[in-house]
Amino acid sequence: MSTKLPLDSHEITKLTIGQFPHDCVFVIAPHPDDSVLGCGGLLKKIVDGKKDCRICIFVMTPGFEGVSSEFLSRAMHSPDIRKSLSRWLSIDASGMVTVADLAKKLSGDRTTADLLTQFTRANSASDKQKAENLLKTAIRFSESWREAEQLGLNPPDSLRFLALPHLYRRQITPVELERVAQEFETCARNARKPLLLTPHPSDPQAAHRASTEAALRALNPSLEYTVWYYQSPWHSTLPEEIDVVVSLSDDELQAKINGARQHESQTERTPYDSLVSAQARINADKLPEMLLGYGKTYHSAFGNNSEVYQMRLREFYAPDAESGRVIVYTA
Repeated sequence: MSTKLPLDSHEITKLTIGQFPHDCVFVIAPHPDDSVLGCGGLLKKIVDGKKDCRICIFVMTPGFEGVSSEFLSRAMHSPDIRKSLSRWLSIDASGMVTVADLAKKLSGDRTTADLLTQFTRANSASDKQKAENLLKTAIRFSESWREAEQLGLNPPDSLRFLALPHLYRRQITPVELERVAQEFETCARNARKPLLLTPHPSDPQAAHRASTEAALRALNPSLEYTVWYYQSPWHSTLPEEIDVVVSLSDDELQAKINGARQHESQTERTPYDSLVSAQARINADKLPEMLLGYGKTYHSAFGNNSEVYQMRLREFYAPDAESGRVIVYTA
């Protein structure tokens, strides 16, 4: 049973992760690292404490724009990029040494030549530039794979690397949208109460907003979905918008940090591993007073670290959710 605690004019509902009502969780990652940055702690908590809940991470864009040419040059000397091409696209890149090698390999194979055109934003780009974008995307795939492993997930089952280039232009084609819907259907098999975790529609990053819109369009109306918006380094959820607080143990926070560190192409530019740690601590330090009453002592009411979520139209998507103003998931 849940415990309802009246605090001033607010009421919270405390639940354990064992009481988490969802049996399937979809995570929308507009870019390959957004899943761990936004909700890595919750995913780790579910993996460890809710064994009957299926998790699928959907990486929506290729992510190649976030990889510098310098990083790619260094990565070309590692066997990891060839392993990634094999895992992701079943391409045998064993003899590949340079970007030009891949461009020649793909352009000479009619069954894979279209990949070169897909991974570019300019139709006039050279095959070499297109191949470079494809290799950068392979790097992001490899980073997403390692992230999933750090969170305790099994990548072949839990990772859906969709890599839809049109979302970079804030667009999605009917064919791409149908693909998203089909992937949702596959992951939601036999699910009764799936949960969608996605960026806030006011997130300042255009690809984040476009990915959220695409995901909402792709939902099967016959399933009883609940939608939560997650916080990101670019969008802070306002206190009055917070519906769910997830208290993170030290191990859960460390798994989130380790997951963020797998995205080396990004952390060499911006210390996202430090940012997620700081954001989790700030949430835990400031939110008790902001949510439970100013001028009162509620130190560590939500633990030492926490993530926060806003329910989309709570009264519509989750009318049977616990009635407390804020739902707090603990151990």
